This record gives sequence, structure tokens and C-alpha cells, in this order.
Amino acid sequence: MDRLRADAISTDDSYKYSYKKENLSFKYRYGVHKEAYVYEQPNDVEVTAIVYQDDLTDSLASGQTGYIILDKTHFYSEAGGQIGDRGQIFTQTGKGVVSDVQNYKNYILHQVQVTEGQINVKDVCNLVLDE
Repeated sequence: MDRLRADAISTDDSYKYSYKKENLSFKYRYGVHKEAYVYEQPNDVEVTAIVYQDDLTDSLASGQTGYIILDKTHFYSEAGGQIGDRGQIFTQTGKGVVSDVQNYKNYILHQVQVTEGQINVKDVCNLVLDE
């Protein structure tokens, strides 16, 4: 992991602090609509590097588990006893499950098991947090 690519920029994780106020569509017992703050998800998220079995690679195929580094994320990494966020990642060519998130030298490492297709460096993806 010490040999991250020159084109793998450090991850902008400021989105984890970005919330917007929304009116939720359900009603509580007394007929009042609930307002809540939800994460603003970053757009046009790019895969900048992939680490598989401690080596840099250009892709992860279905069934493989590795670390994906993105240019931006709203996932919290493990810190101070709090576990990292979990969720899903979707690209044009594949999808995967994010089972852990770690911080390593200003890179946010998303541990991903690809469940369908493949995920490649330079893919644009969507991230979904588990609730």
C-alpha cells in the first residue's frame, strides 16, 4: 500500500459533514411531518486506485475483495473506537458491498467485495450508505 499511484489523489471526505434538511413523507402518531437531516451524497465519484492482495491493480472482478480509493466520499472511516460505515458501490460495469472503511495516509480505503461484474480504476460510481 505504500506504493499508491501518482494519479491516486487523497480522498475528499468532507461530504460526511454535509447535511441537508428534508421533510420525510411519513407521519408520526400525532399527524406531524418529521424533518430530518440527511447526508448530501457527492456526485461524479471516481475510483482513483484499487489495492488487491497488497498490490495495486486496475480492477476487481466479481468475488474478489480489495480496497478501493475514491476521489471523494461521504463514508466515515473507522476511528476512535467507532467502526467504519458500510454500504454499496455501483458503477457502469459492476457493483459491490462496502464492508469497512479505513483511513490510511489521507486516503480513505473502502473495503469492497465485488458482487457483480467488475469495478475499474477511473470508473465513475454511486455510493449508498447502509442505514
